[in-house]
Amino acid sequence: MADLKRFIVFAYDDYERGGGCNDIHCVTTTFEEAEQAAYSDEARNNNDTVEIYDIQKEKAVCSFYRTVQDEWVRDE
Repeated sequence: MADLKRFIVFAYDDYERGGGCNDIHCVTTTFEEAEQAAYSDEARNNNDTVEIYDIQKEKAVCSFYRTVQDEWVRDE
């Protein structure tokens, strides 16, 4: 039986648009996998926002934002 995917990782540039179905970076089973994906260069390249959405809780559980100093900040 396949593991159910619980977390969606969105990666987008919020200056251009908000997150949506076109901005899904990946879907994972565990929060740890989602966190690894959120920290990846692929997710952060040309984006300024990365969010982890929990399907069961129906809300974003963790976000990362790029500051004007080009540093990433975690917001829970």
